[in-house]
Amino acid sequence: MAVPLLATLKEDPALNALMASSIQAYMQAGKPSIATLNGTCAHIVSEAACGVVVAANVGRVLTRAILTLASTPEHKRAEMGVAGRRYFEARIEPGQTARQLVTILTRVEARVDG
Repeated sequence: MAVPLLATLKEDPALNALMASSIQAYMQAGKPSIATLNGTCAHIVSEAACGVVVAANVGRVLTRAILTLASTPEHKRAEMGVAGRRYFEARIEPGQTARQLVTILTRVEARVDG
């Protein structure tokens, strides 16, 4: 059953640069997602066609997205899940998020120290 899963990240420049581990897990599991986030992760969900993207912190739009996806036929949601799994297998390297986070934290540390 292709039940959509929800992933949320608040609006934050550091978070916008990351690939959320929840989205990675949903894609790897072949589950469609409702993603309320911005940046890299939003781009990947859109590019992979594995769910619905809503900008972070926009509650009314999120409500509409949930209702829309809930009324989407089961086979279409299943197709989103399959698309996410294929994208994950073809383009996402394990450990990618951890490396991205280390890079961002190193930059932040350099600004604080410098």
